[in-house]
Amino acid sequence: MAKEWKNINVSADEATYVFALLDVDGKGEVQFEEFLSACLRLRGSAKSLDVLIQLQESRHAKKVLEDMLSGIEEHVVRISNSISGAQEIEDRVARRTAVMLRRVLQREAFGPPKQPDVEIVTPSTSDDEV
Repeated sequence: MAKEWKNINVSADEATYVFALLDVDGKGEVQFEEFLSACLRLRGSAKSLDVLIQLQESRHAKKVLEDMLSGIEEHVVRISNSISGAQEIEDRVARRTAVMLRRVLQREAFGPPKQPDVEIVTPSTSDDEV
């Protein structure tokens, strides 16, 4: 196998480094085509290696950001569910309050008439006026 790596001018250390760069998930697995393509990119000057490193670092950063976004989305869904649950409770309370208020108003409007709290005063006749 060393002969094949020598043919493409890649040392074992470089191949190990490329493998580590491509193993974004840390599972110890990479696609052979991706690995070979990355190794072939190393044929040029040191610039090629620098570009490869930058490419892999950007892939890693993308994965980290995607994971963070996924976590944020989960929190947003939980918060949204909590808010909608609270809104449902608020709506139920508002409906019950409206029903109770209607009943009270109907009793007031259509209930038996209230007797006035007025005292009727009748004139008294006294001896002085006659």
